[in-house]
Amino acid sequence: MADWRSFFCLALIILNFLYERKIVPILIYTGATFLTGFIVIKPFLKYGFGYWFNYGQPPHQSRLKAINFLNSFLGESHWEKFYIVVFIIIILYKLKDVAAFLKDKKAVFFTLITIGIIAETLITKVTSRLPSDTTTYFHAFAFAFFLTNINLNIAFEKVTVLPIFILCLFLWWSAMFWKYAGRMLKISDGPAVGVKEQKKADSGPWVVTGLKSFGKVSMPEKTVEGLHKILKTDFGKKGQDLKVLNMSELTPLSYELKYTPVTDLPLWYHLNIGMFDKQVNEVNQRILNNEFDLILFEEVPSLDNFYPEKTRDVLRSKYKLIDTFPSPRKEGDSFIEVYQKN
Repeated sequence: MADWRSFFCLALIILNFLYERKIVPILIYTGATFLTGFIVIKPFLKYGFGYWFNYGQPPHQSRLKAINFLNSFLGESHWEKFYIVVFIIIILYKLKDVAAFLKDKKAVFFTLITIGIIAETLITKVTSRLPSDTTTYFHAFAFAFFLTNINLNIAFEKVTVLPIFILCLFLWWSAMFWKYAGRMLKISDGPAVGVKEQKKADSGPWVVTGLKSFGKVSMPEKTVEGLHKILKTDFGKKGQDLKVLNMSELTPLSYELKYTPVTDLPLWYHLNIGMFDKQVNEVNQRILNNEFDLILFEEVPSLDNFYPEKTRDVLRSKYKLIDTFPSPRKEGDSFIEVYQKN
């Protein structure tokens, strides 16, 4: 994604050069990019920067394939495809007078930027493991493109018109706002309540933990119970000599158990994002060597291999599962497993 954005910015600067005939912006951009890369990257070369940066290339295996993009574009992306069709119609209409269109620098730039934003949305939906509600910004660019290129004879600067327009936007995106307003106002939503109540029955209401390190953070009641259960065991009395591998989102637990977190492993155990095959194998070997007294592993069934399943398999064969409780996720389908040495 970072490479795509860099090339897209470079394309805009080159386009500006074709209009302004000024080479300085290109030199500044390329020079600043390489200088920043040199300053930021060079100190980390001795730590295997190339290994982390070149994910998708050897020695890694790419998790992205052409079929992934085809599935996303042809099987989903309904709004994106609708906008693309409308864009094509508008651009074809403008291309009736190609010379006039190309002379309009502002129109050409806006067209390229809008197409680029749509393309970025399509890429992000595949490359991001958690794309929900993270690409909605493309609607704003598309809508602005329509208003710019379709003569509606509406004076948006009028005091009476703008509030109505804003209200319409709020109504269009009401589901996003109402979701949070409903929580604050404790509004039920009819037949679907039964499903939500079932989730609450599984993990309990969300409450504060009562633990200093978690502050005022609230979590499912049964998650809090699981936390306190760990603290009441012998592990809660060992302190600094306790060896813990915490592969969960409950990172402040290190403060409560008073152990020193592992420093020579990734800080985040998200497979293919924060750790890769090399690190998974290293973790698995250390588990097989009985290096840890206590291990927390988080399982998220709705996300394929969010945390490495290979590690979970090793844990089940080598360590003893002593507890399971819900993880602090609103989906309600994930849980944390607690293991100790056999």
